[in-house]
Amino acid sequence: YQRGLRRYWFNFERGVVSPYQLYKYYIGEVQAVIPMKDWARFRQVFTYAYFREAFGNVFVPKPKAIDFVAGLRSWGCKVVLVSNNNPIHYEYCVRVSGQIFSKVDDCVLSHEVGYRKPDPEIWRVALEIAGSHLGRTIFPERVFCVDDKPENVDSFKALGGNGAVFKSVEDLKEDLGCFGFEFNRLRIPA
Repeated sequence: YQRGLRRYWFNFERGVVSPYQLYKYYIGEVQAVIPMKDWARFRQVFTYAYFREAFGNVFVPKPKAIDFVAGLRSWGCKVVLVSNNNPIHYEYCVRVSGQIFSKVDDCVLSHEVGYRKPDPEIWRVALEIAGSHLGRTIFPERVFCVDDKPENVDSFKALGGNGAVFKSVEDLKEDLGCFGFEFNRLRIPA
């Protein structure tokens, strides 16, 4: 990964580099480190199909978080998933752990819109999409952003929004309490 993919990663997540191009770049990079005597065997095993499966197989569903998102929607909250993603990871997530996609109102995927978090443009796209679901303009101050990376939350807050870094569902309930949610009065999955 470090040698073969890192320099192409941002463009891959922005949709500039295709999955097959990334595979070809990777093959070119690793050719320099695999001994010549092993190269033919490597190429026989390391097909594009193998690369896609191995590369995508990094996600583990988190049922508690998925249930929490479903609970938010059951209260009428609009939930838009914003992800630095790529076609391989997205396909794998849908195939293996697609339940999160059925629990949100919409998705903003970096490889589809050409922006990656923490770029503020990806948040503007998300606000526009959320507004389209509600039939009105959505202002950042009316939105709560949750992300596992502080720089992503900070970039949304710089637009005037609210947010917290995700640590656990319990911590998120506390953070959302400051935004006006009263979890003791509403039923939501633990």
